[in-house]
Amino acid sequence: MEEATSNDVVADRNLSMQSTIDRLLHMITEERDEMVLNSVVASLQTLSKSHSTQIVQNMIHYKLQNSLSVVESKSLLSAMKLLCESHYDDFDVELTNNLVQFATNEMFKSSDSQFPASDMLIILGRGRSDQVKYVDRI
Repeated sequence: MEEATSNDVVADRNLSMQSTIDRLLHMITEERDEMVLNSVVASLQTLSKSHSTQIVQNMIHYKLQNSLSVVESKSLLSAMKLLCESHYDDFDVELTNNLVQFATNEMFKSSDSQFPASDMLIILGRGRSDQVKYVDRI
């Protein structure tokens, strides 16, 4: 009985974290006030200390599932770049490959997306150059 309760607590925490991340991602793409935007990015960075892979996976999913304006995409990609810079060592092979593919695709969508997307590729390439080269050939 205790194990089931423990699993429920973990599931509730995961759901709560998911909900928090989703709200922050929504704010990062909708907010125009620079101070609020900086606060949202700082919150994501704080959460990423213990949930970096989950946040980055959610960012990719959020971008792919939502039709974002150029400004919204740029805000999201810039935040992703910061998280990649701080936590690329935390990412497994699959997430790194997904990020490389995602950033590569984003580079061609808009000239405004090119710089944050290429910065992500550079950051990922520093620590995982073999993977980046492999994905590039695919």
